[in-house]
Amino acid sequence: MQKAKKYIFTILAVSLLASLAYSFYFHSKPVVDAKKYDEVGWNLAQGFGYVTNPEHTPLRDYSIFMVGPGYQFFLAGVYALFGHHLGIVWALQALLLAAAGYLTFLISRELFKKNWHPAIGIIAGACVALAPDLIMTSGMILADVLGVFLLTLSVWLAFRYEAEPRLTVLLALSLVLGYAVMVRSVLLLLVPLCLVVFFVKRRWLDAILFLVVLIVMFTPWTVRNYKTFDKFIPFNLAGHIDFWIGNHSGATGELEEVPEMTKFFNEMDAPRVAEISLARGKEFIFTHPLQAASLVVKRASIYASFIRPVGWWPYPGPRGYSIDAVRGVSLALSALYSMLLFTLGIAGAIHAFRAFTKKHERAKLWFFTIATVMMPLGILWLFVESRYRFPIYPFLAIFAGYFLWTLWQNRHEKQWWKNKILWAVFGVLLLNSVIDVSLNVARILERIQ
Repeated sequence: MQKAKKYIFTILAVSLLASLAYSFYFHSKPVVDAKKYDEVGWNLAQGFGYVTNPEHTPLRDYSIFMVGPGYQFFLAGVYALFGHHLGIVWALQALLLAAAGYLTFLISRELFKKNWHPAIGIIAGACVALAPDLIMTSGMILADVLGVFLLTLSVWLAFRYEAEPRLTVLLALSLVLGYAVMVRSVLLLLVPLCLVVFFVKRRWLDAILFLVVLIVMFTPWTVRNYKTFDKFIPFNLAGHIDFWIGNHSGATGELEEVPEMTKFFNEMDAPRVAEISLARGKEFIFTHPLQAASLVVKRASIYASFIRPVGWWPYPGPRGYSIDAVRGVSLALSALYSMLLFTLGIAGAIHAFRAFTKKHERAKLWFFTIATVMMPLGILWLFVESRYRFPIYPFLAIFAGYFLWTLWQNRHEKQWWKNKILWAVFGVLLLNSVIDVSLNVARILERIQ
């Protein structure tokens, strides 16, 4: 185990150095979503409130349509302590990414228990800590790295609670998961999953306490929103506009501008825009159910596609960073990473269910697998962008570590590399990627030119 810790801490050190080097070399200026996060965080730190522009009233400000408010308050805390210095945020996010890698290592040990080998944890931790996508994102003012850290911490605490149901662990799980939901709304899907576990184990009081802590955490922000907008808004209104963006005639399954919505932003208060957006999305689904269903399939295809690298996103300017070779390397690493992670991760999940037959092993595996599936389910009814896949990375990383270790154990067998599960999964994902390319040639060329 000491040797394993030496390896994992070396990987974490490399992750930290790579993230810092990337962040301070490219020095990416906040744009689009990052710019809005930065503005809200800085305005909060200065006492101007939760707005992108101090001259706006919250009713006519875009801030309530952003996913949050957890990351914005994280930025506000950093800026209040250290001033408006992006480098501090980058450094903290580099630490959070390394910590997420270590937590992934620990989760793998909790998941596989007697079947665990340090190599599984080392591979899993490396798949998160050294993920090209997450290293690039750590150098931007975006919520993703904080979200991945809080997700891994929540899952690790859930396993610790299952092994040792102490009050302190339960409270820690409730607080961390509650904050995680405020950073990334999709993680709310883990709450009912935890409740199911409480009920199966007949821990009624623990379930009540878990819910009470969450309600207490969400109440101040919900009250603030009710006083501001005269509406019950526990988190934000991002889902309302995203619902319309993803569900309208001509929708592609990706983020795109809806001209009519832009007009509404300029003319109406935020609650009214959200109300209309939700109504328009519902109208489309009920009027064109087959088209709406086909969009769900298309989003699932985009989510699992190899040709959706994150590499083009961080660079300033319409055509990306001026050093084409650097941009090309980023694209290639991101695409290769997604190919390996999705293939090995899905193959590992299938192999684990075939290998583990004992009831207690299957129970943990079911919990972990359902949590994995929930990550895409939380966005497939909206739209898919490459970085929205990040929450599934730690789950797939652990299954990938398990699968690679299994292949290594069987290395002496004749033609072990012809593993049927591996090539079946790769074949399906490759076919999906080819279809994705054929349907989106123009859009892909637009992104990489």
